[in-house]
Amino acid sequence: MAHSAIAAQHFSPAHSADPHRRHWGPITVRVCWDLVGAGIRPRPQVLREIREHALLNLGVHADTVEAEDTASQAVVDWLARREGDYRPFPVPDLADILPDPGWRRAILDECEPLHEAVFGLRYGDGVPIDQVVARVGVEASWVRAALEALRSVGRAVVAEDGLSTEGWTDAQVDALLTRVANTAGNSCPGPEGLLTELGRTHGEQCPRCSRAHRLISGGFLAPGALFAPDDGPVLVNERVELLCLQLSPDAVSYTRLVLGQLGDHVRMISGGLLLVNVDGVPDLEERMAALTERAMPSLGQLRGVRQVVRGQWGRQAVLGPGPLALADALGQVPWGEVEGLTLPEPLPPPPSSLRWYGSLLLAGLLAVGAGVFAWTHRAPPPAFPASASRTQEAMVFDTDDTAYVDVVAIDGRAGTTLFHSETPSDKGSIATGDGRYGLAADSDFVVVLTAPQPIPNVVGLSALADDPGRYADAVRELVPGAGITVLPRPRVLHVGPFTFTEPSWP
Repeated sequence: MAHSAIAAQHFSPAHSADPHRRHWGPITVRVCWDLVGAGIRPRPQVLREIREHALLNLGVHADTVEAEDTASQAVVDWLARREGDYRPFPVPDLADILPDPGWRRAILDECEPLHEAVFGLRYGDGVPIDQVVARVGVEASWVRAALEALRSVGRAVVAEDGLSTEGWTDAQVDALLTRVANTAGNSCPGPEGLLTELGRTHGEQCPRCSRAHRLISGGFLAPGALFAPDDGPVLVNERVELLCLQLSPDAVSYTRLVLGQLGDHVRMISGGLLLVNVDGVPDLEERMAALTERAMPSLGQLRGVRQVVRGQWGRQAVLGPGPLALADALGQVPWGEVEGLTLPEPLPPPPSSLRWYGSLLLAGLLAVGAGVFAWTHRAPPPAFPASASRTQEAMVFDTDDTAYVDVVAIDGRAGTTLFHSETPSDKGSIATGDGRYGLAADSDFVVVLTAPQPIPNVVGLSALADDPGRYADAVRELVPGAGITVLPRPRVLHVGPFTFTEPSWP
């Protein structure tokens, strides 16, 4: 259940009925703040793209608490999408409780100076406890006592408004206090008044305006970024036509050719799906037909769905909810059908060797026409491709049952064999039970090698690990047909109420 949803809070005119315009300023501040907190420079293009992603996912009737939640979610989701990981929005703890800004004022009214400092640092800015201790300059026991006092005050304040926290753990109360500490009121002065004396005084009591001041003074945010466009809609493009395409497992070796054929207007996303910007490829049907008529791949090895969805084609990710809706729709499409395109079946075998050579030459020209992608990946496709991902402590991968596999951990220039298969069936010893294989791994790099024959000792090649591309080339020379997947250690990011590990993709 939702509690005390607050009125519109904004840096934009109060009379604006456009929710995108109304929430422009709060979303801009939250996105910029979360990026800086995660150690990411909020360049204008990045800030603009994530803000658009948040606005595209924002409900029409959302209030500002929900808008700022959506902004933090959009940061996490955009960082994942930039790496090809498209999943439903992350949901913060206690997302169904919309704090009243009066709760924050009531808690602060009960605070001594130490409590107020701890409340702002720990719950408002998300500063780790050891750093809170260092900043306030008191013993750690005093900070722990202040946290206990704040939890007690917080429980009492929300109870007066009908929200019972009986049976809640400290972690749940902390999550609630984090939401309360980040809830601003509805009387912000707007961009024009933010830098006035009145605005600075207001910022001392308002978490949003305080952050805006700090971001502007730190050179992370230009004041002009808080102004929504004067005329016309805030979101110029809310719809995009996409094709979501999937290759069957026996056609994975053609993925590179499909990617090259579509150039910069295609992105590979989680699950091995391809998203194509239809507007960017006017001759899309002709390009795909040139592949399917030569069975590279054949129509039976494809399925796809083409729709106009809510979203935008961003520079680093496809924005909005549309890609997920399209991926869901794809699951209902049978193999051999690409909705929205008419593609031919493979041509019959040529009757003469001359025509066979002509077909081969045409296929070669197609490969050359695939562009830079194909030229920069000169090695032949691996006999057994692998899909793999990792966390800070472990990695999982999937490949053909008949593949030989080695997994090598690399730290600096030192390599260690984590797994070596004498036979393809040896992989059963590290099976995860869901058709994949997994190992503990906390090194700088984890390299998954797959091959159609036994893999010789390649640990010694780790001296080239400072350049994963050189390492991969050296392995391919030693093991013909090898597949190499290099997984760097993921970074752990703290974004608003989320702790987020950047996905690691091959």
